[in-house]
Amino acid sequence: MKIKLLIFFSVFLLLKVNAQNSITGRITDAGTHEALPGVNIIINDLSIGTVSDNNGYYQINNIPNGRFFITFSFVGYEDQTKKVDFNGHKIAIDIKLKPMVIQGQEVVITGSFTGTQHEN
Repeated sequence: MKIKLLIFFSVFLLLKVNAQNSITGRITDAGTHEALPGVNIIINDLSIGTVSDNNGYYQINNIPNGRFFITFSFVGYEDQTKKVDFNGHKIAIDIKLKPMVIQGQEVVITGSFTGTQHEN
């Protein structure tokens, strides 16, 4: 009985170790459809990630099986988080990030004029 359990757990562990996943995709601007280089892609629970290349493409390998939240963030754009289930397959997710509207404080410009009069 102990040998059967040992074999079962050994096979289970080997399958778990070999079940590595990957995710790939391209990140673009939602309005202009231009590639966004330098976007941060983080798998939150695993603290692993990458950055998109000059053409907006990204890839993360060796992801274990499970459900994870992946966050895509870039300065000047709204963050986007996706829930992804990894189960031994390659996954492709393209992302369109929306520009973030940043509202500033009201700016008041005042000035004064000092006149001079010249006599000819």
